[in-house]
Amino acid sequence: MKNLIVYFFVIAISCSSQMKNKSDKNVTNTDENDLFKIAKIDSINSFYIIYCTKDEQNYKIISKKEDEKYKFEKINESEYYSFELTNFPDYSNSDNPLTGFSSIEPCFMLDKDTQICKEQGIKGLYTTKNLKGLYYIK
Repeated sequence: MKNLIVYFFVIAISCSSQMKNKSDKNVTNTDENDLFKIAKIDSINSFYIIYCTKDEQNYKIISKKEDEKYKFEKINESEYYSFELTNFPDYSNSDNPLTGFSSIEPCFMLDKDTQICKEQGIKGLYTTKNLKGLYYIK
């Protein structure tokens, strides 16, 4: 009888630890459908252009090159990341959007030497606070 009680106790502990491991996996594994896949990383003058896809849509993210090396993960092509995108140019911070860039203009000046253009098949131009240069910040 004592052995039977110990046997049931061991089974109960084993089952509860397996249930805990399954629930932990669901929390830590992020669905790839919620992430952007880096297709290509390019650069022009002092900016990185990151081409990525999500939900069969193509995006173009602009990130200013940084001299400083961050203690964060550097993004890589073919990897998945979570980004919070902001339209470029961002009119939400402007009191009068008519004085900024025109939303119908295909190209924008990032600085005096760098022009970037919208491309056919790409949803739009974006920036994100999740990147400093090519370093991913969660």
